Amino acid sequence: MNTKSIPLPEARRLYLDICCLHRFGPPVRAGLISRIHDISFDDFKERLFRPLEQVIRLRHDVKSGDYVYESRTRTLRMNLSRALNVSG
Repeated sequence: MNTKSIPLPEARRLYLDICCLHRFGPPVRAGLISRIHDISFDDFKERLFRPLEQVIRLRHDVKSGDYVYESRTRTLRMNLSRALNVSG
């Protein structure tokens, strides 16, 4: 995934945060994303999820009872390398 294909800089940062956190283990809980990015779940769904829906998966986690985000791939090395060259 080339992060330049994600049009909004805020969505790119959100994508990279989800990838980084998911890379090291469990899926990323919606509440954590809300606190890190100071964004409500509804605002995220309306403004930012659409540009990310091909690269981020949203699902209900039975174990926690929460909604969680996962990157569609755990391969992060290329994503981070490319992101470091993207301004915004």
